[in-house]
Amino acid sequence: MCSQALVFSLFLAGLAAACAASPGPGRLILAEDGQDRYRIVVGEKAAPGEKEAAAELQSYLKRIAKADLPIASDRQKLSRHEIIVGRNRHLSALRTPIPWKKLGGEGFVIRAPGDRLVIAGGPEKGTLYGVYTFLEEHLGCRWYSSNVNVIPTLNRVEVEPIESVQTPAFAFRSIFYRDMMDQALCARLKPARNVAIQLCDIECPRENAAAPIASAPENTPASGRMCGPGTRFATN
Repeated sequence: MCSQALVFSLFLAGLAAACAASPGPGRLILAEDGQDRYRIVVGEKAAPGEKEAAAELQSYLKRIAKADLPIASDRQKLSRHEIIVGRNRHLSALRTPIPWKKLGGEGFVIRAPGDRLVIAGGPEKGTLYGVYTFLEEHLGCRWYSSNVNVIPTLNRVEVEPIESVQTPAFAFRSIFYRDMMDQALCARLKPARNVAIQLCDIECPRENAAAPIASAPENTPASGRMCGPGTRFATN
């Protein structure tokens, strides 16, 4: 009797271990125990933003899982375990519909068709924003400032079934504080453009121009530094 109970207990323990080792239905294991199980695919003639997106994804997965996922060109043969980044031949081969027109320049799709993961977006920063959103919403990364962030450490990077299409609700998105001058943080928080560029791009009528922005006092409001109040107060 004791022998039968022992055998049954060992059977249950083995079954539990097997269940723990295999992903759930529709789940993808991108890396485990420091070993890569996927590769990142980007177009041979990818736009700079797509190449940056692939490099950032590789870098963060290495920090999270201690696994160095290789980056491959879409010239290589389509394989089963791929993270397809951006618009390329492998994405076309999947025949998964992407609403490119709806995405515009900054929207993106995160999708897991079968055993592959797709992160693809608009031609401006869509794919890069898609990668940062994937890291944030599905892997738990957080960026609070240029020097304060939370990057989890995971023994297994397992992704649940995903079907996400995101587009900006507003074309103009900026946060006016000094840390947003940091280009890396600025991209991860996904504003429309760097606030510094916004300020530099605004031109003011010569007769209303105040002192140059660079020489204005540090605590002067941005609007006052760009356009003096001379005639504005009288007419508005």
